[in-house]
This record gives sequence, structure tokens and C-alpha cells, in this order.
Amino acid sequence: MISYLLPLIRAHGQRLLSGVPQHPLKKLSRQCSYCGKSGRFVSIQSDLYSRSFGKMTSPLGNLLTEDERTEVLSPLLSSGWSMVEGRDAIYKEFIFKNFNEAWGFMNRVALQAEKMDHHPEWFNVYNKVNVTLASHDVKGLSQRDIKLAKFMDRVAAPAKP
Repeated sequence: MISYLLPLIRAHGQRLLSGVPQHPLKKLSRQCSYCGKSGRFVSIQSDLYSRSFGKMTSPLGNLLTEDERTEVLSPLLSSGWSMVEGRDAIYKEFIFKNFNEAWGFMNRVALQAEKMDHHPEWFNVYNKVNVTLASHDVKGLSQRDIKLAKFMDRVAAPAKP
């Protein structure tokens, strides 16, 4: 996720962050080790954020409860989404008039997904976009998936073939 920053942090971290005594990137720069042969960082504490800022408590970051599933999944399932067999995820195939509309849909969703810091699993061939949504951090469906699915349905609605 932040691997592109790591070489900069290792090379200039102390100088860049000298005015910020407990900045998380300062801690990260001390916890990384760079392997010159492979050109990759070989050890990073994956829980740096949670140790620095505490556990994520956002309502969008928790698994859906059984009551929430009944309430929020029902409208999505009736609008073409389906449960993925073997995992806690939802799936839908969007069909557009042509490749340009499919690509435009993907661009709009990508911008929204970036704002939400929640990215879909998707696949595009010509006028079709296949989407699977699940929250990897909680290993299942969360409110973020529901919010992104509703956004996708709204964006795709005007472009029905």
C-alpha cells in the first residue's frame, strides 16, 4: 500500500520528519529493512497503523451483523447482485453499450473507491464489467461494500444497454 514511499523514507526519513517527534513514518523508517540485492523491503510491521492510532472503529470497517445483512443485502440481491459461493462477498456483472461506457463506469467507480480507500475486485472485457466486493481487512462483507455497491448501481443505471 505505501511501498512506493519506503525508499524515500529510508533515504530521507529522519531529515523529512525531523520536526515531527512521534510521526508514524518515522517509526516505519526504523522498522523497515531494505534488501539491496532484490531491491525490496523485506520486513515491515503490518500493524503499524493500529499500534500508532489504535484499532479501527469505523462503522464502515466492521463485518455486517446478521440484522444488517437482512436489511441491506436484500435490496442489492434484488437488483442483480448475488452472494459468492465459498466466501463472504457479493458479485454482479454490469453490461454497457460499448467499451467506452464500460471504461467510463470503471473510471467513476475507481475515483469513488479511492476516496473510500476500498477497492473492488473486477474484470473487464469489451462492454462487460464483473465486480466482486468484500472487505479484505475484516475478511467479509462490511458497510463499505454495501456503500460501493449502491454507488455502482447508481452510476450504471443511466448506461443500461
